[in-house]
Amino acid sequence: MTYTFHHDPGHGWLEVTKAELGELGLTEKVSSFSYFDGDKVFLEEDYDAPLFITVWENAHGETISINSAYTERFYLRGNTWLHI
Repeated sequence: MTYTFHHDPGHGWLEVTKAELGELGLTEKVSSFSYFDGDKVFLEEDYDAPLFITVWENAHGETISINSAYTERFYLRGNTWLHI
């Protein structure tokens, strides 16, 4: 499975879906530093993304591939109403 890692000069977020978080039992474990936008969840790079990757890889028995998507300012940054 391939996921996208969005990052700007200050931080980064792994894009997953709400359904995937639910399937892995992680919905309640995501910190307030992650964002959501519709069905997409953007897991912050320090805790939430590594947790997701570890649990996903253990559940599926394979390694996640990650595509990098750099921007000067991630579009959700600063939108506190979109925090989880």
